[in-house]
Amino acid sequence: MNVPANWKDDGTTLTAPNGMTAVRGFRAKVLEGWDANNLPLEKERAVNPVEHANPMGGGGTVQTFAHCRLAWTPARGVYLVPIGAELLFMEGKRGVTFPQL
Repeated sequence: MNVPANWKDDGTTLTAPNGMTAVRGFRAKVLEGWDANNLPLEKERAVNPVEHANPMGGGGTVQTFAHCRLAWTPARGVYLVPIGAELLFMEGKRGVTFPQL
């Protein structure tokens, strides 16, 4: 376990310096090795789809951090959302081919 500097972990809930928390699979992903400045900006939440640029991936949960977004789906488990593809899609670049990561 690698608790990022200035974060706190009680064995179930990982709390960032800004008071936001990560739990379950997202907590485990952060503990694998994480930039201490990549703070969560929201709590984990259910969404469908987890990726707008790849709606076939289905629903699950996401948590947005300062530098990335984590997602969980039953098929893929926890993974980093390809945030560049998401941003281009949301900007209306719908003709762009997005890799299936």
